Amino acid sequence: MTPAQERWQAVRAELAQDPRSFRQLSPEERRARLSRMRGIGQGLLSSSEEIARRKAEEVEIEERKFAR
Repeated sequence: MTPAQERWQAVRAELAQDPRSFRQLSPEERRARLSRMRGIGQGLLSSSEEIARRKAEEVEIEERKFAR
């Protein structure tokens, strides 16, 4: 498990202890939860730069294949 996945699971387990839905929280509690969640997902998904880099690599491979 990556560090990002470990962070996600830890926060998920902590938030699951509160049975209230997000809509039932006060505005202050909502802001506090959102600020905790901000950045927690870093590393879970590829960044747009990473996706663009991989796509450029794929294009380069295809160009080499058809340049024969």
